[in-house]
Amino acid sequence: MEIGITYYVYPDFLNRYLNFVHHNGKDVIGAWPYLHENGTSDTYYNLESPIAADINNDNCPELISWRCDKTSMNSFIVALNSQGNKINNWPFYIKTDPSCTSGLVGDINDDGYPDIIMPTGPNWRAGDAERKIFLLDKDGKEIAQPLLLPDSYSAATVGATMGDIDNDGKIEVVAVTIDGTIVAWDLDGRYNATTMKWPTYRHDNYLTGCYIELESPPFPPSNLAAKVVSSTQIDLNWKDNSNNETGFKIERSPNPNSH
Repeated sequence: MEIGITYYVYPDFLNRYLNFVHHNGKDVIGAWPYLHENGTSDTYYNLESPIAADINNDNCPELISWRCDKTSMNSFIVALNSQGNKINNWPFYIKTDPSCTSGLVGDINDDGYPDIIMPTGPNWRAGDAERKIFLLDKDGKEIAQPLLLPDSYSAATVGATMGDIDNDGKIEVVAVTIDGTIVAWDLDGRYNATTMKWPTYRHDNYLTGCYIELESPPFPPSNLAAKVVSSTQIDLNWKDNSNNETGFKIERSPNPNSH
């Protein structure tokens, strides 16, 4: 197992580093440590620990990190491969207050690739009071308009999580603000626990910050249809929505209550 960390070397407050080390403390081979783009003052913030998730399905987890600059308001989110190099079109640049919080990773649009959900705070210095949650794909591109907290909710977003909170089979994103307000949004994506690679702060309810790849269970079949052939035969047809099962078990119910 490897460990991802962020740090700076005192008294140099401008340069912040992201490193990936083995369990024995030795550096992983590659371009590590990764040097974040230089800050403009010592008010450059070093924020949450990085997120680990395989966002491009190459069977190797990527590290997702971000920096917020209190002075210039130039902030960015970056995704790095296991060798410490930027992937695809990252970083994603934003103008925001330095209150980026722990992001989330999960497939929210059913395309088979994990997406990044990143809460940010308002840009007070630019007169923008909106608090936004950015929805980004594996290539660092927006897949939808940011989720917005209504103006009546003061303070920045400090945390978010996602799941199916109303059992409708779809994903909801829930965010909490500094003033204690909780807001939930419905997304169109289908909820599947195994595609939620980093669904809450520090990965899980135990705050382990530990990324473990889980095998996805088969999706249930759909479009079940029955055709009566004779008094002793009924033909069943359905759509197979998965390729990781070996067969189907058919049960017959003698009554409406049991099988």
